[in-house]
Amino acid sequence: MSPRVRELLDRCLEKDPRRRLRDIGEARVRLEQPREPADEAGPGPARRGRLAVAFVLGARGGAVGAGLGLSTDASPGVERGGDVVLDIPAETEDYERLGSPVISPHGRYVAFEAAPRGEEVRTLWVRDLATGETRRMLDVADTTRPFWSPDGETVGIIVPSSAGEAGLELLPLNGDVSRKVAFEDAHSASWSPSGSIVVSRPEGGLWVIPESGGVPEQLTELDPEHGEAQHIPPTFLPDGDRFLFLAVVLPGPRSRLYAGSLSERSVTFVGEFPSRPWYTERGELVYAEQGRVRSVDFDPLAMQIVGSPRTIGGDVFENGAGSGAYSASRGGDVVFQSYSLSLIHISEPTRPTT
Repeated sequence: MSPRVRELLDRCLEKDPRRRLRDIGEARVRLEQPREPADEAGPGPARRGRLAVAFVLGARGGAVGAGLGLSTDASPGVERGGDVVLDIPAETEDYERLGSPVISPHGRYVAFEAAPRGEEVRTLWVRDLATGETRRMLDVADTTRPFWSPDGETVGIIVPSSAGEAGLELLPLNGDVSRKVAFEDAHSASWSPSGSIVVSRPEGGLWVIPESGGVPEQLTELDPEHGEAQHIPPTFLPDGDRFLFLAVVLPGPRSRLYAGSLSERSVTFVGEFPSRPWYTERGELVYAEQGRVRSVDFDPLAMQIVGSPRTIGGDVFENGAGSGAYSASRGGDVVFQSYSLSLIHISEPTRPTT
């Protein structure tokens, strides 16, 4: 039996429904997807029983183009080099079934969900990449969808109505008492450097609310003529006011990328895009496409893509709705969960010399 078929069988038998294959069509896509030569060697003893999350330094290429122009044929291949320097096991004495990693803006911490060993609840954990310490932050009733404050010292989670007062809970890493921001029917969120939190709802546009709480204001509306089903919380540009966000279009495969402004309460269509973008101060967007984590140069003044896509890493876990288990820090560090759930690592991609 080939390593790929073995991995798919493991996914079909996965007890956690969030990680189990959804249908035969998804299995077909995985079988047909190209694999890197290194992947064909099989998972190996050291990779079994671990969650695959790569944490890499995104490289910038030299090719320049115009408009979005994204194509899976444009990538020069995986730009990867260096050794694995971080290995976070998915199964420890403290927790199991690690998932949904999100890196902090300054790149020091990774927040993730996991089940405490022998317990049924989901729990928010934070890994300090500088010290290797993993801290159990909070037990929750459902998925947390963590997000970070701009300074990377507070992690927020979504609190469903089934767990009490629905909304956002903000947990300082220094041990201070957490704060709650009331918000009905929140799905996910992003925290602006200007002090606002932008929240999405399961089937709707974006709403903005002060980090101190208050009355939320609607920021965007769905465009039903283009099949928009949901707006995903934005990635903010360095000024803290302008942002980019994805409008999920069903049945896809391409969704719609918009640029907006908190102060002007306006949005502008940029072009089609495959998944949620993360802007880094290297001047690039990090996203996922066809099982690969990719990046492309972006001009924040012209609000357009100016380069050709590059592949950072492969086998990223995607949820099929314009998002997935990947994120990027301001400095360009990328953390992603792989589909095969086999390893977490940090590597440094090769930088172009021209």
